[in-house]
Amino acid sequence: MERSEIVGVFLLTVLLFAAGVLVAKSLVRGTKLRTLPVEQTEMTGHYTLILYGGTHSNDLETVTVLDKEDDQYVFEPHAPEFRFRTEKKMPAQLAVEKAEEFVRKHPSFQRHQTRKILDDKGVTIGYEIRPLYLPEAFGVPDVLDISYMLKDNKVSVYVKLTPSAEKIQNQQSGQ
Repeated sequence: MERSEIVGVFLLTVLLFAAGVLVAKSLVRGTKLRTLPVEQTEMTGHYTLILYGGTHSNDLETVTVLDKEDDQYVFEPHAPEFRFRTEKKMPAQLAVEKAEEFVRKHPSFQRHQTRKILDDKGVTIGYEIRPLYLPEAFGVPDVLDISYMLKDNKVSVYVKLTPSAEKIQNQQSGQ
């Protein structure tokens, strides 16, 4: 075998290994779910309200998730228990009111955004209400990177700051 053939086989092997790792990772974490902007008026029924973050007035990692009750899905934040709390069996209107109030606490809050969370078949299984901030505070209104991963009827919720918002927050806190 010539050197160029060996390099080609090596590169192909590395590429196949990397593809295998990516596929394995996606299977372990589950299927990533989509969210779409929505008007609140379509929310009906009862919800488990998940209040994520909000541990202090400057907590940017703050969002609310409304988990539709009486379906097969359960939402679980991928975070320590002190980062969130839940309130069960809330009528839609009350859940929305509490969610909106919860995300308003930051001094740079401008407005909120409501998004529906769709399962892998496109059916709405819950909602998120996230804060949008004054653009001059963090460069953009939306500073959250939120993902929902479905596996075995469990929806894992992952919340983190966007890299640019994290950088600005670290600069503001002197780190």
